[in-house]
Amino acid sequence: PLILITEFNHTVQAFGVDRVDRMVRVSWDQVEPLPPVLEAAENRHFTGLIDHPDMGPIQLVDFESILAEVAPPEYPEKEAGTNGLAAGSLVWIADDSKVARQQIRKSLVPLSLKVREFGDGQELWDALDQGELPRLFILDVEMPRLDGYTLAARLKGNARSAGIPVMLHTSLSGYWHADRASKLEVDEVITKFDPELLASSVERLLAGASAAVQQGENVVREGLM
Repeated sequence: PLILITEFNHTVQAFGVDRVDRMVRVSWDQVEPLPPVLEAAENRHFTGLIDHPDMGPIQLVDFESILAEVAPPEYPEKEAGTNGLAAGSLVWIADDSKVARQQIRKSLVPLSLKVREFGDGQELWDALDQGELPRLFILDVEMPRLDGYTLAARLKGNARSAGIPVMLHTSLSGYWHADRASKLEVDEVITKFDPELLASSVERLLAGASAAVQQGENVVREGLM
């Protein structure tokens, strides 16, 4: 068999394949989420579908789920957050990988957060006008329907969400990715998957958001005196 070399999540992998028929480049707006019956399946290793005009339906492999089985991450010990400001805060997570969402949730257990999950960027965007907003957005970059870059730009440009920190949590790496993220003025960019780094970064962003809210409240009180 042929050996296919890939790099993501700060690691290099080798996959044995029978053959390579052709290389296909597609945009993420061409990717559709899995049907509910497949999304609900246990131990699935696919994360999306493409209806290619020449090749027909193509299933996208969820490499993160495979990597999690081969080399499962180590999660932080379950203990209270260091500053207490994060506890009880609501965080929204958008990631098309069910395994990645589970990993993020486990990483945030020590902070005692409330978490709401979305299967892609469009799901999160559609929920923006529904109920309580989060204190932090954690976004994957490569997602069906609405990718993380586009979603981050929309969130920063929306009056309701502009003041909420945005973190890009992605398997992508490289200078081009960091440069594009910086142009979006997101608050943090983290390459998957480091549970301790993720938890500490989330805690820091939430602490900063809490301090900003408190400062704003103090200014309002002083203005009323």
